[in-house]
Order: sequence, then structure tokens, then C-alpha cells
Amino acid sequence: MNYCNPDDPRVAGEAFQHIYINEKKIEENVSYIISNTSKSGLSVCSAVSNVLEGANCQKIVEQENGFCTSLEMNAVKDQTVTLYKYTILCDSLEDAQSMETIRTSFAYYETITTHDSSLSTCIYSIVASKLGLEKKAYEYFGESAKLDLFNTHKNTRDGIHTANMGGTYMAIIYGFAGLRIKESGLYLAPHLPEKWDDYQFRILYEDSKINVQVGEKVCCVESLLGTPKEIFVYGERYLLTDKLEIRRA
Repeated sequence: MNYCNPDDPRVAGEAFQHIYINEKKIEENVSYIISNTSKSGLSVCSAVSNVLEGANCQKIVEQENGFCTSLEMNAVKDQTVTLYKYTILCDSLEDAQSMETIRTSFAYYETITTHDSSLSTCIYSIVASKLGLEKKAYEYFGESAKLDLFNTHKNTRDGIHTANMGGTYMAIIYGFAGLRIKESGLYLAPHLPEKWDDYQFRILYEDSKINVQVGEKVCCVESLLGTPKEIFVYGERYLLTDKLEIRRA
């Protein structure tokens, strides 16, 4: 789910929706919206626990534009709390969105995102890498990497942010290295941060163990174990049987 502004450029002016709402109900102070995705038919249930005092006059309103649903509840006297929930991209993969749409969305949300979540900057790094914004990707990666080292969120004393550590790793693998696993195979589109000499990592893909090393001029992909695999590097198809050395794009 993506919680955002109704002016979201990804949906403005569109005449379709990716999720169709089937049922809306409130049971035992929990508001439910049950939907189905338009592409896969996947059933999606969103639930919000209504813990505000005095929330005894609640309603669920589906807006006419068909893109978002609001949950409204009278919390205290005449005070109304509204939650806007977009579901437009719930079952969409990144390949279903044009680069122009991704770029526009990134530019829009970058200006309004506060990054209060420890899982925010790592994702921004991955998307920046996809868009070719290498300097920005590295800056967001740095923010993610130093979160607990520098206690940037002022709460490390309560425990380290292990999910963010995973996100930092993902910023390298999915971001800098451009790793994607799709039905058609394994994809890589590595770039090297300006301040790094090289980096490498290993992945398990199906029955194979694969080592990837990215240097200044060459990307080396080596099969350490397993059967030959069809892989794509910078959009070009290769059969990985032993070791490939590919000049970086």
C-alpha cells in the first residue's frame, strides 16, 4: 500500500484502477477494506484498528474518482480523522511502470518525504540507482548505512535497526548492482560508486551459487556451483557456464 497525496502524479488523470473494492465493513473497532487486484485477482485486505476514544460514529467513504478510499471517524466530539489510502500500484511490478512515471514519482515524493522511517532512505537509494542518479543513490545509501553508527534517528539506545541494515545491503545489491530476478532470468546492471574501487557479493539462484564482482571497467560474473544459467547484463543475454567478464556500460 502507498499512503500519499491525492495529487500523486502516478494516478492523476488516469481512467483506470488496479484494485477494485469488494467490501467495506467495521467490526469490533477495526475498519476493513477488502479488494481484488485487477491483474492477478489477488485478494487484498486492509485493516485499521480504531483506537481513538469516542470513535463511535464511523464511516467508510469511497471517493468518486475511484482511486483512493478514506476511512473517517469522529474521534473526539467534532474532530474528524481521515486516512487516505492509495491502492493504485498494489499489484504492479516496476516493469509495469514507464521510466518516465518512476522518474516523475521519485521527483514528486522526494520533495515531501521526511524519511522518519528507518526503511526510507535505502529504498530511495535503490530507485535513484535505477534512474541513473548515481550520486543521489550513494547519498541515500550513506544515510541508511550510518543510521545506527551516528544515531541519526535518536533511538539507537532502544535497539539497532536490523531491517534497515538489510535495506542497506539491498541498496548495494538491488541498487548499485541492479540485481533483479524475473521469470525470464537473472538481471544485472551494475554501476560503481565514485568513491569505491570495487565491490563483490554472492547470491544463490535456483541451484547455482554465483559470485559478482564489479570493478572500475569490468563486471565479472562467475558460476561457483550449479548448472548453466541464462543471465542478462546491461540488457544483453549471456549463458553463464563458468566465468564472464563484461565491460561496464
